[in-house]
Amino acid sequence: MPRLTAADIDRIKEVLSNGGSFKLTIDAGDIPMDEATETSLGSKLHSGFELRPSTIIYSDSEAATILALGSDWTVVQVTAYRANGIIVYKKLLDGKYEADIRKAA
Repeated sequence: MPRLTAADIDRIKEVLSNGGSFKLTIDAGDIPMDEATETSLGSKLHSGFELRPSTIIYSDSEAATILALGSDWTVVQVTAYRANGIIVYKKLLDGKYEADIRKAA
């Protein structure tokens, strides 16, 4: 995944506060996906599915550690879900994934 800029992070926070959507293209290795999981998703693989992170992110001390040490993508996931957001993934034809960050309904 490309390195996120401060403007990207600001836009994600804006979406999580005010609604809308922010889309990123990420490498398959950035999400926990294997062939069995892809097969089990069926048509949702290309139309949209959610992979919720572990509930450990809701512990303030654990989240602080993750935010300090995690990759850009891990930080996005923690930030999104702790702010009542969601991330909807879709597999693209080139094997990468689109991640659509949104405020939860």
